[in-house]
Amino acid sequence: MIDVPAITEQKETRDQLMRSQYYQTIAKAWDQLDIAVFGIGSPEIKGEEAWRGFYGDAVIDELEDGKVAGDICSRFYDGNGVSVHTGISDRTLTIELEQIKRARYSIGVAESQEKASGILGALNGGYMNVLVTTEETAQKILE
Repeated sequence: MIDVPAITEQKETRDQLMRSQYYQTIAKAWDQLDIAVFGIGSPEIKGEEAWRGFYGDAVIDELEDGKVAGDICSRFYDGNGVSVHTGISDRTLTIELEQIKRARYSIGVAESQEKASGILGALNGGYMNVLVTTEETAQKILE
């Protein structure tokens, strides 16, 4: 467990935390993951108040421009799974998508039709090799 915010107020704060021994130990562990379990987000989620509260209005407006299909651990990507740099990318202190991708088992957990684009983007990017979802969501993805 990393005991710091996923997104810092300033890039400099993130940079200082990344230089700490505490963070360095965790970051090294991320490079050796066998199993990663994570949720998948999407800007299409109805009732996005939680996203607005977490990311703020300016970032939400940026996410709604159509470039972002989803996120894993506050790392954003498009429908092809290509990483998308956002206004908070330089302040984000979480595992990188490439580290998740290298895990032997990368297990994405997501359900709802609104998350279909985020799930597809994660699949296209190769960020997961196992998906836990509902039948209804799986059907939407197949469509």
